[in-house]
Amino acid sequence: MTALSRLAKILSIPLIALSLLLNISLGLAIFFIWRIILAVKKMADLETTGTQAIATVTRIETLETRSLGNSSRRTMPTRTMYRLVATWQHPQTGKSYTLRATIRHPDRFPIGSSVSFLVNYDNPRWHRLEDLMMDSYTNINDQPTEES
Repeated sequence: MTALSRLAKILSIPLIALSLLLNISLGLAIFFIWRIILAVKKMADLETTGTQAIATVTRIETLETRSLGNSSRRTMPTRTMYRLVATWQHPQTGKSYTLRATIRHPDRFPIGSSVSFLVNYDNPRWHRLEDLMMDSYTNINDQPTEES
């Protein structure tokens, strides 16, 4: 064997491994993007196909979050988010389920109060807050200001 053919054999193994790694990575990226698209579509479909249900607020969980970024340059401020936890019962089966949703204003959801949401009874994991969903995700800087 010549030195060139030996070098080609040595280099072919890492190139094959790199090719496999890239193909697997690309396949996983496409798979996860597709799953996200399907999840967003199912949540949007609840607007037309969902059934209105009522849940009872059981607790509000506090979550401390940080912005993504290079923390070595500056200290990133933490933000406080809240997760609403409420229970509801399927009317046909009588089975209890838990509704979880991220909210910004916990004072709007006192413990023991009722909250309206949309659910797919065929798949109770697919649920979302009804009218409050868009309000719960408003930007802090979008709050109305008082005019002089």
